[in-house]
Amino acid sequence: MAIYTPGGEISLEKKLAVVEKERDELAARLEIAEAKCNLLDQLEDSFGRFLLKRKPELPTAESLSYKKDELGDEVLGLCAVLRSNMSAVTSLGIANQSLDLLRMQLIADMLKRNTTLTTLNIWSNKLGDAQAVALGEALAVNKTLKVLSSGDNRISDNGAKAIAEGMKKSKSITSLDLWTNNVGDDGAIAIAEAIRVTPKFQALNLWGNNFGDAGVCALCSTLETSKMTSFCIHAPKTTIVGFQALCAMIRNNSTLTRICFSGVPIKGEEVKMLCDALQANTTLPIVDLQGNGLEEGDKDFIRGAVKGKKGFQIAFSWDSVKSWIREKAEEMK
Repeated sequence: MAIYTPGGEISLEKKLAVVEKERDELAARLEIAEAKCNLLDQLEDSFGRFLLKRKPELPTAESLSYKKDELGDEVLGLCAVLRSNMSAVTSLGIANQSLDLLRMQLIADMLKRNTTLTTLNIWSNKLGDAQAVALGEALAVNKTLKVLSSGDNRISDNGAKAIAEGMKKSKSITSLDLWTNNVGDDGAIAIAEAIRVTPKFQALNLWGNNFGDAGVCALCSTLETSKMTSFCIHAPKTTIVGFQALCAMIRNNSTLTRICFSGVPIKGEEVKMLCDALQANTTLPIVDLQGNGLEEGDKDFIRGAVKGKKGFQIAFSWDSVKSWIREKAEEMK
């Protein structure tokens, strides 16, 4: 049996299949809407529990920090308090909470309305690109957040591009930390473009990611005009092209006080290029070169090249990165 439509003849079976598909899509949308309503229903009760538990400190607290299993569903109440600007909290840290998309949307909605937070640390929460998109949308609206740390998550290029787009519109972010994610060239390029239009940007940490020449070249080009003071990357796909851009940036930059790059094979001609760049730079005091496969002889050659530079520090082991990670862990205790 067939049904005649303006577009021509269609079988009853195909029509039924279309209707069933539309029914299933509607049911899925209704299920999502119901889940959101359930969360909203929980909000009032959670809000009350949170206020009862935190009331003594909320009016004056400037920093709140929650580590593994310490916050739970009270994230709903926390967002309600911060969304309404009922507290003086300027720094919020949430770690090891496995924030799903709905909870991340609550945090994002809070950021769109909050005017007190200047620092947000949401590391080790299994955040993926979907959560990063929600975060990016919030950044586009928020004009007061300055420091964003979302390290040790699962953010790749799409998520990084969403965060970068939010940064472009906000122009308030001065420090971005996406250590140990999965940002590739496209994400690094987007971040470089965002930094270029953010005049007060100071610190970038992309250590433990996965980009190469295109990302390195874009970031180094941005440093020609940026006043960034701290620059940390992990670029295992870098070839001589990216390394040349990195050395040219080091040679000409006058604002960096710390640079860290790892995962970049340095040997032979690259060692000499790096030495020439370090000798030419008269303002850079700290360089971390851990994880670049340097031979002991090459390390000695580099040490000799920078010998006599007053106040200059150079590291070839993972100690500085491990120390930095320990400091971050202590902040969340």
